[in-house]
Parts: sequence; structure tokens; C-alpha cells
Amino acid sequence: MARRSYYPSSVGGFADGFTQGFGLMQDAENARLDRQMAQSEIDATAKYRADTLAEDRRQFDEGTRQFGITNKREQDQFDAEIEIKKKEAEGAASLRAAQLSAANVAEAKSKAELDALERERVNEEGLAAMAQLDQVIKTAQRTGVMPDLQVINDLIEKTRPTKFDLSVALGKDFQSDIANFVNALSTQFQSGNSDLSDPRLEMGIDALIHSQGGALIGSTITDANVNAPEELQNGQYKIISREAVNIDIKEQGVSDHLPNGVMPEGREQQGPPRLAASADVLVTAEGPDGQLVHYIAPMTKGRSASTGERVQIPVNSIFDGVGGTAVMIDYLNKNMAEPIKAAKKEALGGEAAFQQAVSAQQEAVVNIIAANEGGRTFRSDKTNGELGPEDIQRIAEDRALGLGRKQGTYREEASREIMQTRLDLDPLLKDQRVKDPKTGKPTAMPDFSDAEILKLSATLNRNGTPSKATRDLLRVMLERKGAVEINRGGRLPLSGATARKISVPNVASHRFPT
Repeated sequence: MARRSYYPSSVGGFADGFTQGFGLMQDAENARLDRQMAQSEIDATAKYRADTLAEDRRQFDEGTRQFGITNKREQDQFDAEIEIKKKEAEGAASLRAAQLSAANVAEAKSKAELDALERERVNEEGLAAMAQLDQVIKTAQRTGVMPDLQVINDLIEKTRPTKFDLSVALGKDFQSDIANFVNALSTQFQSGNSDLSDPRLEMGIDALIHSQGGALIGSTITDANVNAPEELQNGQYKIISREAVNIDIKEQGVSDHLPNGVMPEGREQQGPPRLAASADVLVTAEGPDGQLVHYIAPMTKGRSASTGERVQIPVNSIFDGVGGTAVMIDYLNKNMAEPIKAAKKEALGGEAAFQQAVSAQQEAVVNIIAANEGGRTFRSDKTNGELGPEDIQRIAEDRALGLGRKQGTYREEASREIMQTRLDLDPLLKDQRVKDPKTGKPTAMPDFSDAEILKLSATLNRNGTPSKATRDLLRVMLERKGAVEINRGGRLPLSGATARKISVPNVASHRFPT
């Protein structure tokens, strides 16, 4: 059996399992098949149109040969010609529309493939920089000569935009989240008692995937972000955070992990069902005037914004990824942490400048804690109010050096927005009912997911009153749920809801310096 290597210069190192599980590289073969299928549909449509028009032409020509041409028939012939030309024009227009649609799909997929290849290229450069940094430090240790701190800082920078980001991996918050994630996952599997809303699981996935920045952090929302509300697709909102929510773990058969879920011909499914994990992502974006907005999207393969299909990750891949990351963290702490921290202090201006930066960060951390003691801004196993002086000191030191997470958490803000939006929508829903699952009668209140509520929230006026878009979207959602209005003959009320009735606490945004 081949031995899995977790040495820094090996591709089996930092977050290797998640590289596989979350598909940072798009499947080029699947993309080729998708384009081939789209082209086949175009060809089939074109052939059908051509065959239909050819038969119309044949019947018309046959009629003119049999009956000759009279004034009446000339008019009939003229009308028939016009009808044929009309069909030809419609067919050409339909074909152009199909070609354009397929071209757009192919363009989107090609861009996704190119983006994935570019990410892989950048990741390879980050891996090479980490291996080079490892050699620089080992040489300094062997010779007893102080390494060039500027060289160390330059190599650290080369790892920053990659999944091998040393500035993230050396943060104590990141390391703590990884350890808590492993403990929570292992304990739940051993006991059989699962709590998939456990913050240690959510923040553990954040640590492994999203706290490294991610492919979409910093990008602008456009109509290519198919999971974003339409109101946010105007090019004025920038994504600042992505966090795991709605984690799900369930059994899947072997075929569920195959392309398109199809077992190759002649091959039978073998072995027991396997556990696979999936999740949604809470996306937080910043608008042109600094306001924060949220929406929930499925966690997709390659973190692609152009698909709504939830990726399924085999649990054994998750454990592989965590294992590789844990070994990497241990290696970094033993062999590279101190030289890297020394280089970062030098870049700040020395020890005095570092201590001054720590004091400023301590004040910032204390302010965040005071504003939201029940939140988990810094630790997955402790609320902000549970942090002690040593915790605050450690957090401040890491933040002064730029170590650890690159962005904060916005789960608390999103939860308050969801709660407030439900209150804003109450006047529009008070007379709406859906079938009770037990009695089959329309007596139950409609139930909306958090993702649906946030979509509706994006349509509200700034004072919380419903817009026309709110009522239109709500009407569509209610129709899908089979809702009826018990007092108004099935119509949504047209009057606006009252303005927001409760104030949302002005919690400081927990943004971290990059």
C-alpha cells in the first residue's frame, strides 16, 4: 500500500483531502461532455426544423404542379410562400437562440475551467514557495546563520493567495478550530448522536475552506452568481465572507459519487453505502454605501457561482483532509513558526512596533466582545464572553502579525436579519395557510427556510416595508407551497407591511486585517 505523505513539499500536504472533496479543479471531462450534449441538442433542433420546412416546401410544390396557377391559386401560393418564410424565420430565430444559450453555457463552463486551472497554477506556486521557505529555514538552522528575514516575508506572501497560506495555518484560531472540528466530528460518530448545527463543525469547515479567502472572496456579484438574489446582481455588491451552514451528513451508495450518479455499463455497485457530507454557504456581501446583505447558497463543486448543485463530499475525504492539515500544523509549529513570526515582527518595524500593534488589537478585540458576548467571533468552542485574558492576548498577537482568519463571522448578523424579516412579513402572511400534514386541511402557517427569508429580505424597502418585488416573489413562493388565503379569496394583500418594529443591535463588523 502506498504511504500517504504529509511533508510540506508533497501535494498530499495541507488540506489535500479537501482539495479532492470540494473539487478545487473542475472536471474537464464532464465539462467536455456537457458542451458535447449542448451541441447535440442544437444539431437535433436544427435537423428537425430543416426536415419540417422541407416537407412544407414539398407539399406546396406538389400542390402547384397538380392544380396549375390561377389568380386565386396565385394568392394561395403567395400566402403559402409567406407562411413558409415565416416558419423559416421563426426556425432560424429559434436556432440562433439555442446556439446563443449553448454558447453562453459553454462560455461559462470554459471560464470556470480556466479559473480552476489558474487557481491550481497559483496553488502550485504557493506550494513551491512553502517548500523553498522550509529549505531556507533548515539551512539557517544547520549553519547557525540568521536567515534573510526579507526573503522569508517574500516567500510567505507567495503563499497568501493559495490554499497553502502560511499566515492562516499559523494562526491559533485556525489551529483551535481544526482541533475542535476533529473532536466534535469524532465524538458524534462514536456516540451516534449527531448535532450538525454544532458551531465546532461549522467553524471547522470555515477554517478549512473559507478562512483561506476562497475563490469568491472579494469578487463582485453579477448575474453569473446564479444563487444570489436578483436585487444583488447589479455589480454593486462585493462578497466579503462565506461561511458554512446547514451541514448535512447522510448515507450514499457508490453510484452517488460517480459522474452524473451513473454506474458504468457492466459494473455492479459493490460495498455498503458510504457517508457523504454537504452544506450550504452563508454569503455576506457589502453594498455601495457599506450596508451588509446576506444570502444562502449551496456549497458547490469548485466553489462555482454558476451552479446550484450541492456538492457531496465523502466523509473519509474530510478525515483525510483534516489529517493532512493537522500534520502540517504540527510541522509548521515545530520547524517554521518562530522564524516566520520573527520576520513578520521585523516587517512591522521591530519589537516595539509589534507591542504597540498588539495593544491596539487588544482594544479592538475587547470592543468586539463587549458588542457581542454571545457570539463566537474568535473560537468555535468558546463564546466571546467566555474568553479570558490569555485568550485575548493570544488573539491580539496573532492579529498584529496578520496570522489566522482573513475575515470574521457574520452568522449573528444574518440570524438577526432573518428574525427581523420574518416579523416584517407577518402582515402579509397572517391569513395564508397550507395543508396540515396530519389533517390535510389548510390550517398550517407557511414555513419558509432561512434561504427563502433572505431572498425576500433582499427585496424589502430600506425601512423594512415590502416592495412590489417582495409581494411578487412571496406570491410565487406561496403558490409553490400550495398556500391559500383564508380571508381574501386566495389573493395576497396589496397593502404594505408596517415599518420595522424592533431595532437591530448595531454590532460591530468583525473584519480582520488581510
